[in-house]
Amino acid sequence: MDTQETSKSSTVWIISGLLLIALVAVGFNSQAALFTGVALIPWCYVVESFRSGRMAFLRPKSKDPVLLPLVAALFFLGIGANVLSDLLHPGDILLPAAIVGILLWLAFYVASTRVVVADRPKLGEMLALGVLCLIYGGSTAALFNRLLDYHSPQAYPSQVTQKYVDDHRGTSYYLKVGDWGPGIHGDRIWVDYDQYNRTKIGDPLCMGIYPGLFGARWTGQVADQTQCTTSSE
Repeated sequence: MDTQETSKSSTVWIISGLLLIALVAVGFNSQAALFTGVALIPWCYVVESFRSGRMAFLRPKSKDPVLLPLVAALFFLGIGANVLSDLLHPGDILLPAAIVGILLWLAFYVASTRVVVADRPKLGEMLALGVLCLIYGGSTAALFNRLLDYHSPQAYPSQVTQKYVDDHRGTSYYLKVGDWGPGIHGDRIWVDYDQYNRTKIGDPLCMGIYPGLFGARWTGQVADQTQCTTSSE
């Protein structure tokens, strides 16, 4: 099989995997399932590279879509992390982000050892792939630090001071809350349209600090208003 045929085979295999992942995510109907599906996309490339003994996505030809699902996945994960992670101190996620990114890069490196010597990725290509892996690590670590965190928060009372719509990348609805907790100023939270529509400026809101799956604390709304206390950290 020549390089062009292998590339087409890889594209079909990856897109088929993406469709299956999308169906599973929709079936679970949750953000965690959706982002888990997207986070598996780069690993589809690892499996295909290991299976085929080629890494055609690193050298896509003109009009060859084999790289598009990977780029789209990284973009989607990055946007999701930016909107949803709400880290109290972003630096706290650097270590788990580096670990996740390095693990993905090592998986690609192992897959590259199955490629014939003449076609193996060059050093520059592996370094560029390493940058993509670190971006992946940062986004997925930040996302799952929140989405898979089932610990109880330390809750504090606050109130809505502003509400606005952001149309920059699609339509997103935000509530801005007043000072709360241990010196947190002007925090904002992403909400769905229904909550945005029924919430008025001045309404009470219960905010919480969560410990995070990877130990990186994040802030968010607490659904049960009765959990709020006036205690400080």
